[in-house]
Amino acid sequence: MKERNISIKSKVEIQELFKKGRFIRIEGINVFYEFTCLAISRILVTFPRIFKGAVKRNRVRRIFKECFRKQFALLKDRYVDFIFVVYPQKADVNYHEVETILKNIVVYIMKRNM
Repeated sequence: MKERNISIKSKVEIQELFKKGRFIRIEGINVFYEFTCLAISRILVTFPRIFKGAVKRNRVRRIFKECFRKQFALLKDRYVDFIFVVYPQKADVNYHEVETILKNIVVYIMKRNM
């Protein structure tokens, strides 16, 4: 069975999430999120224009997506769309740091919206 795509791709959905979504700022990362009625949580990892180097951007994007995919269970049947805006000071982030960041964000969101 084909695994569902966890990326947000629609330009309209992305713009709406930036406008109407809730916002969290963590050192070097801005997070926009909104609960959705879809049957899956989705993610978009993006960067400001000052973040140079495609290799670094793609590495950070892969790490975020893999950690997000493994953290689905923490959402407890709640579906959320996330946009992570990652700044250059987080260019050297490793898997374990991202995993910790995502756990903290999910716990914070679930506490805030219970």
